[in-house]
Amino acid sequence: MNGRHQILIVTQTPALANDLRAWLSAHGYWVTAADTYGSAKFQLEMQPSVVITELKLGEYNGLHLAVRANSSHIPVLVIGDRDRFFEHEAEHLGATYLAFAEVNRERILSFVESQIAHSDAHEHDHLAWIDQSTVASMRGEALGTSTSLPIHTGRRLRVN
Repeated sequence: MNGRHQILIVTQTPALANDLRAWLSAHGYWVTAADTYGSAKFQLEMQPSVVITELKLGEYNGLHLAVRANSSHIPVLVIGDRDRFFEHEAEHLGATYLAFAEVNRERILSFVESQIAHSDAHEHDHLAWIDQSTVASMRGEALGTSTSLPIHTGRRLRVN
């Protein structure tokens, strides 16, 4: 099941990259890695399920990636030294911040699994909408006439 979920790891610290790759791969996730902002930016176009990035990435930082990933609704975990400023900035950008001292297998897997479960739930809701509209279309019915799905009517939302 996890094999369909790509996790992008972005770090310039080989030991951290090796640990993250080992932990995630052992649980069946498809792991890709980048060690620069430029490479990670390119990898984001592959729409990974989750991004785990180190805060310090040379000229750029993991928060720059969080901005890009957030625009595509990709959850991001930023790992760095304990720093209230960066923790606040990460939260403000919709990312999660974790201090190096708190990084362990259980925390990483818990974060990834919760983000993927949340993402899968939204995907399921979207697919349910598509299924309902497809069935209605095949029956020649207007969407909403035989279902209880909301219909967008301009600025108002009406439920049949």
